[in-house]
Amino acid sequence: MKVANTTKSWRGALRTLAVKELIEVLENEDPEMPVVFACDYGDIGHTQQVFGFDGNVDEEPIHESAYSHSGWAVPNHDRERPDDVDEEDDDAPRVLVIR
Repeated sequence: MKVANTTKSWRGALRTLAVKELIEVLENEDPEMPVVFACDYGDIGHTQQVFGFDGNVDEEPIHESAYSHSGWAVPNHDRERPDDVDEEDDDAPRVLVIR
């Protein structure tokens, strides 16, 4: 497997892949192989917990959040949001989110 070059982003606080880097990493993989996401659970052993996903892909604004281990979050469209949040979204960096 080819390893992508991750890019430091947003004040160096979050490491990401650009879409072109993700495509490059995946181009030589088996197209039928299942895909999951993994992240550090935060325990002393740094357990790598695995998450499945629905396969929905959306472009979303990203915001700093004290409620996230990464310090970043995207909008939760399942809950009601104040009307003024949309104005903040216009100025926020945009990311591709896989759910």
